[in-house]
Amino acid sequence: MAKKKQTIYSKDWASLHPYQGSARTDFYYTTIANKIYTVLDNLLENEISDENLFYLEEEEKKQLACTLTSYFEDIISETGIFRAFTKEHYRKYNSPLPFFPCNDYANEEINTEDIQFLTWHYFMQLNRGEIPYSPETPLFSRIAEKVMEILDEEYESAPANEKLKGFFDLSPKECTNLYSLQARFAWLATESYLFQFNGRQMQEEIDDMVTTAKEDGTEEYLPDMVNVLCNDFAYNLITEFMQHSPAQWLAILLGEEHPAHEALKNLSRKYSGYFDFVDEDKYNARFRHIITGEIIEVTQKSLKGFPEDMKSDKTSLYAGFVRWQNEWWIMGLVNTYPKSEDLTEEIDKRAEEESHIFEEKTDLPENEQEIILKDILEDTNLGEGEMPLTPEETAWIAVLSDELGVSFMENAVQKGKVPELRFNGEKGYELLHDNLDFILRYIKR
Repeated sequence: MAKKKQTIYSKDWASLHPYQGSARTDFYYTTIANKIYTVLDNLLENEISDENLFYLEEEEKKQLACTLTSYFEDIISETGIFRAFTKEHYRKYNSPLPFFPCNDYANEEINTEDIQFLTWHYFMQLNRGEIPYSPETPLFSRIAEKVMEILDEEYESAPANEKLKGFFDLSPKECTNLYSLQARFAWLATESYLFQFNGRQMQEEIDDMVTTAKEDGTEEYLPDMVNVLCNDFAYNLITEFMQHSPAQWLAILLGEEHPAHEALKNLSRKYSGYFDFVDEDKYNARFRHIITGEIIEVTQKSLKGFPEDMKSDKTSLYAGFVRWQNEWWIMGLVNTYPKSEDLTEEIDKRAEEESHIFEEKTDLPENEQEIILKDILEDTNLGEGEMPLTPEETAWIAVLSDELGVSFMENAVQKGKVPELRFNGEKGYELLHDNLDFILRYIKR
């Protein structure tokens, strides 16, 4: 019998891990990933056209295989990534998973339902949520069953990845160090197997930034620009699960008894804009937001290592701040600029953008959302030569709309204003409506 060709290598496997170098268990799990890849390749062999809803490129099959293997490694190593999701889903919806009956669900072990959910999640994220795949798609069920056969056979002998688990083991000093915690929650929400598509979105934005910089001749500023973008992502990302932030997911993973839990749970988003230095004392420095006039007191603990010219009446600075343990902390790069007419003009251009910097985002008035929903549902015309949109398609477009909030859509659906909203496939209506809040928060973020 011919030996199966290896498709997934250590480099592929390393992409879903937070550490440099390798762990002693990497070879074992890479072998499992190759077995799962073979299953996927066989099950997907008929999906040969990129117009097929379930078609995966070669690289995408490898990524899905690594994703499902990473789930297995997570459970075996007791890292707590997927367990954080099921705990939080249970807290919010009284069930460890959406979509599936979990009467025989094993909280600390591997489950076929987990694999099917992760397969659904992968396809949904791969297609940016634009296709309402049913979680009960027969292909997803077959993948889950076949993959479970592999994992079940390995379950009792699979080795824990202590290096991965150790990434979330924090020393007492690290528990109060925001920068150490940021390294953990940024990786968790952008590069771990559960949230990897957020990292892909970030990389796309970096690629666009690089292209623009080359066209504009501003490549020398790229390192700083990329640094700011990554830092903003860590603090301002709203994840696809329950609309939690990266820091909140780390808090859930660490658990309520962990000393960093409450601080992470309450960590604010990042507020960025143009500021002027006002004054300082031993404990705090005060900065005034130029557009709104709001003055914030920033702990001196966060200002160590920053340039002294930021505390000058001759310069203004563009900086970001977060609220951490009831104190304002400066976060990320700080750019200082000599005060001038040109700078004043630049700041004035940002007046509309920064005028609500300290206000939380709110939905449009309900009457405006009603008009938008009506327009979406009635607009079935795609253009000349195109088939008109079906009621099911326009209903899903309403879910995708950034202008329609979660509460508004939930009420609209419950009042029967979007009667054709459903997943594709059999039982699509019941599955979506029984998990409506989860789906709306999954898409609208």
